[in-house]
Amino acid sequence: MAFIYLIKHNTNKISFTNSKMETLGQITELEMIKSLWQGVQSFIFKYGDFLGENEIIKNDFDSSLENFKKQFNL
Repeated sequence: MAFIYLIKHNTNKISFTNSKMETLGQITELEMIKSLWQGVQSFIFKYGDFLGENEIIKNDFDSSLENFKKQFNL
């Protein structure tokens, strides 16, 4: 099993490292937020209709999505 660790730096950058602590890459916090948001949008486009089949899941997902949007002014 492989693990990837995210390490936040004081420079508003996030490093991705493996279990040997070798750096795999680095991005800014803003790039990370944008990437996550794009992933969520892709997920909604592909699977959004299935969420409506279970009201509890849909409500939890919608609430989490709204909190994410508010926190990062999206």
